[in-house]
Amino acid sequence: MMLRGWRVLGVMLLTQSAFAALETAKPADAFVDSIGVNSHYGNSIFVGGNAYANPALDAKLGALGIRHLRDHTYNDEGLARVDSIYAAYGVRASLILGETTRSPSDLVNLLKAHPAYEGIEGLNEPDFNTRSYGGFTDNPGAHNFSATRAFQNDLYNAVKADPLVQNRSILSPAMGTSANSQYLVPIGFDQASMHSYPSGREPTFNLDSNITAMSTLRGTPAPKPLAATETGYYNLPAADTGSIPENISGKYLPRLYAEYFNRGIARQNEPCKKCLGLFLGQRRAVLQARIHRGAQLGVEAGHILVPNRISDRVKPRTMFRHQRQRQAQQLRAALAGFVIPHNPSPPKTTHDSHETCNGPRSMMH
Repeated sequence: MMLRGWRVLGVMLLTQSAFAALETAKPADAFVDSIGVNSHYGNSIFVGGNAYANPALDAKLGALGIRHLRDHTYNDEGLARVDSIYAAYGVRASLILGETTRSPSDLVNLLKAHPAYEGIEGLNEPDFNTRSYGGFTDNPGAHNFSATRAFQNDLYNAVKADPLVQNRSILSPAMGTSANSQYLVPIGFDQASMHSYPSGREPTFNLDSNITAMSTLRGTPAPKPLAATETGYYNLPAADTGSIPENISGKYLPRLYAEYFNRGIARQNEPCKKCLGLFLGQRRAVLQARIHRGAQLGVEAGHILVPNRISDRVKPRTMFRHQRQRQAQQLRAALAGFVIPHNPSPPKTTHDSHETCNGPRSMMH
């Protein structure tokens, strides 16, 4: 009996040692920095039900602790709003392009004039749009993206040739279907952009297959960093396939953030739609604030984020050990296990979010 007990203990110790050896600790601050929100400040020129026309939205984003936006800023009014958010809250933005009307040199000048922008992402979803540039015209049905590729390469070369902006990040165009990203090669970029939606299901639905589909674009033997510039859930219209209630998406989101981060994805941007959830203080916004605040508490307490679990270790030099332990508990509660049963209809075969991530569809070509 004693020998059997030692065998069990040996197995337990071995399992714990193997578990510890396989995990790589990451700073909690890196987790916070990986979270972003898609915004549409170009739409601030419209009044009425559009929340972007109300400057109170800026304070909501600041209160959430968001550090990064992805914005289709297609007019001067939108540029001014993004600049003001940066000045007030330190929030920076990546400019997402939906059109080729601004030349690469125009975009270099934009980066020089607006330090709020930390980079530019290439043309949005070329496989769902037909664009022309430099004598080329895309033909998505034939997997011909010559115009997108020419525009991207000119943009990349123009930015990297200017010493004042060459350190700004240039992201690749993101395909609506990740498998189509292989048809963009060869193309210049610093980070690969991916759109991966769980279609109203658990946060990991489609994620690993989409990451694998990005392999050709990212290259070998040293793959370029990967950013999920669109992911998340949406609530309206309620009858639409893939739409889920706010209380469910709010519980899924913290787990989504952690799952993407644990897979080494540099940035994950959740769609804001018209940002009505943030602006009106609906349940989804409350839960988003909870996860962001929980992560901030982890940063303040010096906790370490570890794949699949949160460590409650604290820095020994602090005199507020008990307070930090409570913060660790709050962080674990915010991040761990927000997966609840939900069985929506089968996902669409097409992309779920075509209409809002670059503003009105008529402005995207």
